[in-house]
Amino acid sequence: MINPLVSIACITYNHEKFIRDALDSFLMQKTNFPIEIVIGEDYSADGTREIVFDYAKKYSEIIRVITSEKNIGAIQNFIRTLNACQGKYIALCEADDYWTDPYKLQKQVDFLEANPDYCLVHSDYNVLIDKKNKLYRSVNRKKNKIVPTGEIFEDILINNPIATLTVCARADVLKKVADFELFEKKGFLSGDLPMWLAISRYGKIHYIGEPMATYRLLEESASHSKDLQKVLNTVKEDYEQRICYIDKYGCSEKTKRIVDYNYHYELLKCGFLMRNRIFSKVAYINLQKYKSLTDEVRLKQKLFYYGSKNVFYWYIILFLKILARIIRVRRN
Repeated sequence: MINPLVSIACITYNHEKFIRDALDSFLMQKTNFPIEIVIGEDYSADGTREIVFDYAKKYSEIIRVITSEKNIGAIQNFIRTLNACQGKYIALCEADDYWTDPYKLQKQVDFLEANPDYCLVHSDYNVLIDKKNKLYRSVNRKKNKIVPTGEIFEDILINNPIATLTVCARADVLKKVADFELFEKKGFLSGDLPMWLAISRYGKIHYIGEPMATYRLLEESASHSKDLQKVLNTVKEDYEQRICYIDKYGCSEKTKRIVDYNYHYELLKCGFLMRNRIFSKVAYINLQKYKSLTDEVRLKQKLFYYGSKNVFYWYIILFLKILARIIRVRRN
């Protein structure tokens, strides 16, 4: 095997339909340094296992497969894959996503090599609606989103701007801050947000405003679901992760209030979608504690609250949400 400067860590489970797109996008990278591809294959029940071993046989000089004879779960699979990476830098991409810029790694590593006070680089990205085969390009730019750079711990607490599939980070920092014991103790199903929060306390983070990858939005995945209970669990875990790192590192009182406000607002939306008026009422009452933060969205809060109480209102508001989404897409 080569001595890589960059390791690409790719975890996969039942990604038979998508894994080739991911691997081909890694193999198309044009760099002036050696890379390796480390695939964490979690005993898939479809044809994923056979596909990755075929690729590893064909590209044995750069592809390694880490696997076992049983399914161990996403967090454990990520741990063993990360620990197997030998590069100075680690780029992350799960097997249902893929890269689109053949110079992604070169651009990101050039920046990190020139800026030792930065620990992580990420970028804009596209979104592919898998069911409709509809591609939305440069989502941050289309939303006119201002993505912060530098020391951004509190920015991440408020609204995490980092898409995992675009990340390239210093391996020593990434391995040092990934608190897997905490993840398992808390029962976290995802470790992405905690890692970015921890890294942002260790060094600066840089953003490149070019789309370098495509996020594949599936009907069901670890981060997206039609099951409203799963959505609610994700909202609660997301908040718990933020509170963990606020307790650990501290933050301004304003940022803490915004984090709390965002959480109750997401709970209100969940209550609306579940048509649970009692749940929505609790969230709506809690939101009133943050009136100084809510002036511009108070109408939305009321709509979600009253929609959860009345089925007729619920359908009207749902129609308005769909209409607004269609108008936004057409403008883009």
